Amino acid sequence: RWIMSRKRPNKENNLKSGDKLVDWLFKRLMDAADKKVVGLKFKKIAGKKIKKVGKNYEADGDLGRTYLFFGYPDIKSDIEIEYRMSKRSKGRVFMHELMHVLFKQNVRREKYIRQLENYLWPRLCEEQKQEFIKKAHLLRDESRLH
Repeated sequence: RWIMSRKRPNKENNLKSGDKLVDWLFKRLMDAADKKVVGLKFKKIAGKKIKKVGKNYEADGDLGRTYLFFGYPDIKSDIEIEYRMSKRSKGRVFMHELMHVLFKQNVRREKYIRQLENYLWPRLCEEQKQEFIKKAHLLRDESRLH
């Protein structure tokens, strides 16, 4: 059986935060980005108002959406992220949406995904956060080509 996947640099495997659980989740999320995300778009998806509160953004609607496609043998997904945010915030929203993909969770479990996001993001090292930002922009560029 042939499996097509994007080649990724080995650098991701060397990024360490010092917390084994955080590093394990980081690797699982990067694998999900490589193997399960089909397309990624930056577009206007929140309501009219989007405002910055501290380091985070708040909006009338969602800041990101994940569409899961259940099929054999695996799940694939499309992700949309609000474009009117900083790159760093887009990276955090991308990580959040990847959790939906990784754990196959829909909106009913949003509370648990947010709790995990709020645990994980502050504990990631700066290089790991930058990797989420780079991966989001790389996937967006790749999905534009198709």
